[in-house]
Amino acid sequence: MFTDSTITDKELFIRISAGDEEAFRQIFHTYNKIIFPFILSIVKSDSISREILQELFLKLWVNRHKLSSIENPGGWIHTMAANSTYSYLRK
Repeated sequence: MFTDSTITDKELFIRISAGDEEAFRQIFHTYNKIIFPFILSIVKSDSISREILQELFLKLWVNRHKLSSIENPGGWIHTMAANSTYSYLRK
């Protein structure tokens, strides 16, 4: 696991785009703590929130080749979370 706190999310996204699973784990563990409560506050269900979060990070990994062009990874993840959550509510 990365222990260097100077590694930016942008650098982690670049590493993920190259297939670095450890960088993906670090992004997941960092943003899971932030995004899960956000999703939960909207859908009011622990299990559904976890499902949305899992799908969000699955999409991130599947589309990892696009991540190196993302300038604001935190904002991008938040936008993805909001879009996924509201998409779930529309269903």
